[in-house]
Amino acid sequence: MKVGLLELDHYEMGYSIIKTLEYNNHNIWVFTTNKLNDRFQAALKKSSNIIFVNKTDEESIITFYKRMADCLLKEELNTLWVNTIEYEFEAFASMISSLKCKKILTIHNANFWFDYSKLFFTKSYRANKYKMRLLKQMDAYVALSNNVMNYIIDRFHLRKKMFVFPYSIFEEDQAVSIENVNYKLVVPGAVDVMRRDYDFILKVYQKLNVEISNLELVLLGPPKGDYGEGIIKIAQSINRSGGKVTWFNGEVNQKEFDSQILSCSLIISPLQKQIGGEQYGKSKETGCFFDMVRYAKPGIVPNYVPVPFNMNSSILSYNNEIDLIMLVKSILCHPKRKSELNHFAKLNSKKFSVENLRNETEGVIKYVLS
Repeated sequence: MKVGLLELDHYEMGYSIIKTLEYNNHNIWVFTTNKLNDRFQAALKKSSNIIFVNKTDEESIITFYKRMADCLLKEELNTLWVNTIEYEFEAFASMISSLKCKKILTIHNANFWFDYSKLFFTKSYRANKYKMRLLKQMDAYVALSNNVMNYIIDRFHLRKKMFVFPYSIFEEDQAVSIENVNYKLVVPGAVDVMRRDYDFILKVYQKLNVEISNLELVLLGPPKGDYGEGIIKIAQSINRSGGKVTWFNGEVNQKEFDSQILSCSLIISPLQKQIGGEQYGKSKETGCFFDMVRYAKPGIVPNYVPVPFNMNSSILSYNNEIDLIMLVKSILCHPKRKSELNHFAKLNSKKFSVENLRNETEGVIKYVLS
């Protein structure tokens, strides 16, 4: 089978799709950027089944779309999996209208794609008509979790088939935990008020630090804007008072990111309820769940974020500041509880191995080609 993948932004999920398609012995054309190509090439073993077609830095996105379409027609690809598309919907919709292959679209943000008026005289319709045209040309959709898939089906009553494919896969040889004599809490992602409440987590850390010795908090992402810089100043103040907060002034490279999470005790994500019209765990999945998958780590999130059913034995939820403090203490101060959570985290992560996902991926491909 010949499968094309358009991936211009999400490296981790692009990698997961490529690995799973490769495992199923498909021939894969990856349409991507030079930057992502370098990361894919470094992470993937050389394979004659994978061909990369890169957008050059000087090339417009519309020109790249046309070049991709020419390749799809010339090579007679069976399927095009559109994993990320964020702009120039009109040009893309026009381009794929001439393609004979089947088409799959990953829905990262449900309301962005489906929450609009269908009345042609409304402002909402005019603003979204090219997205609607693009959606009509798709043969199937992919959501990142069952929670998001169910939200889309229940709210928008889709007629087309929808499948689930996770943002990250689990590779056991890449997820070997690093022993750390200290207790370490990690909050992955940019220090951005739109996504997470860092004032909250710093207050919690200060109180925990009084009761748990050698407790470290890592803000694993670059600060964004004035808010991010303000959070770093608070962290600096905490450290002057005996705390141990680690932060990064710029983008965190992959090696450092891996090391920090593999050596942590817990992943904590103090998510906001909403971001850009989307609700975490319902219309949009949170990346922290897939960090937990990839690194086989237990985690904690706010109780208003639905936890995927296949991870609920290793992800805990809190209601408020006191609740989170008690949860962390109940884990870090009780080795048996901590060991139990780590055990369930690994069992849950194995559900996301390439071997276990291959049938789901084949289900997507076979359905659109039937």
